[in-house]
Amino acid sequence: MAEPTLEKGSEGQDVKDLQEALIELDFKPGAVDGIFGIFTESAVRSFQTWATLTADGIVGELTWEKLDEADKTDPTVKVGSEQVAVRGVQRRLIQLGFFDGGEIDGRFGPKTEAAVKGFQKHYKLEADGIVGPQTWAALNSPPVDDEE
Repeated sequence: MAEPTLEKGSEGQDVKDLQEALIELDFKPGAVDGIFGIFTESAVRSFQTWATLTADGIVGELTWEKLDEADKTDPTVKVGSEQVAVRGVQRRLIQLGFFDGGEIDGRFGPKTEAAVKGFQKHYKLEADGIVGPQTWAALNSPPVDDEE
């Protein structure tokens, strides 16, 4: 589940993902350009302050986790979705043991779909691979499994 540590000077797709997540949560990192500059650092610090984290401008595992948890809209997500909510689904599936070897990347692809279907089957939901209201409810407080 190792997520990249990002800080001022970092570049690439992970920075774009961070910038998109900050924008979705109404923090303003500037353009989504994959460059962790002063505007992204400022937005990260603002988010960290809001999330009651140490506002050091460095995005490590705890900041990633808080970013994922911050999106409480629980939108319907499915194959092709790319947003903060997908990261939250992926993180929760890993925590619950349904996404072994899966990567938290905010992209709902075949591996995420398979993990969602496995989760849905386990909790006796329609296994359609789409995370809608019933699947969100189960992910947010999964039923107690008496078989384990």
